[in-house]
Amino acid sequence: MTAFLSFLLFLSSWCHAEADTDTDMAVADSVAELPLPEIPATLRTPRERAAYLMEHFWDSLDPADTARLHDSRFMEQNFVNFVNLYQHADSARWHEPTLSFLTRVTADPRTRALIYELIEMYLSDPQSPVRSDDVYIEFLSQWTRLPGLDTYELEEPRYRLAAALKNRPGTIAADFDFITRHGNATSLYSQPGVPTLLLLYDPDCEHCMEVIAKLRNDETLAYLIEKDRIKVVAVCVEGDRDLWSRTEKAMPREWTVGIDDSGILDNELYDIPELPGIYLLDSDRKVILRDPVLEKLQEALAGL
Repeated sequence: MTAFLSFLLFLSSWCHAEADTDTDMAVADSVAELPLPEIPATLRTPRERAAYLMEHFWDSLDPADTARLHDSRFMEQNFVNFVNLYQHADSARWHEPTLSFLTRVTADPRTRALIYELIEMYLSDPQSPVRSDDVYIEFLSQWTRLPGLDTYELEEPRYRLAAALKNRPGTIAADFDFITRHGNATSLYSQPGVPTLLLLYDPDCEHCMEVIAKLRNDETLAYLIEKDRIKVVAVCVEGDRDLWSRTEKAMPREWTVGIDDSGILDNELYDIPELPGIYLLDSDRKVILRDPVLEKLQEALAGL
């Protein structure tokens, strides 16, 4: 258990990586952690034990202890410890501990704002080491059920929940129209029925170009394209048409490259927290991965 908590402590320092690292790590090392509940000996499987830890993780936190509730470092550290347990427990056991936790800590407005910020920071940010669409959706779903929140406070989490539910893994990706660099009108669903790597990009986005360059040089992806085992569809969703026209010829010739003709962003067909939006689809347009880090995408490509 000591090694497990040390790993969680490492994760808690992630959001401060761009600040003074030495100072932040020293502070993080001194952050108090809630004592873990004693697990009954009758619970033997790892998933049962993780579920029990989740259900009792916050038992020792007094909801009236505003000194701790307002301590952002304390709450952040223990929030990270808590959410890391979700991957070890069955999702059917998530609901009660999630709602119980949120009910316990969100009665205080200051703490409520802090917890919402932590949910966004750790569960939604593409760069977070504990990011999880499923856990994020679970937290937002329970948040929208909290009593006592007014319409204004519920507006953003409801919007973010609806966005998170779009094109999630296991669902069929939304279709859209686009114009290819050869001037042909087509759509996502009109592409050949093979696995598809979908890139939604902006030619004026430096990060987009960095990702495209890495994918261009990926040997596994190049091999799969050559063997007709995958298709890359790169669609410009932002930026002006003149800029795209000047840059589209620089894109890999073996990719299908086009410009959006359906208003993907304006009509919110896809939720893209950070460009480029990356989706790996199977041959039936079902989403396999949504906005994965490149390492995870490369692992999935290796398995095709």
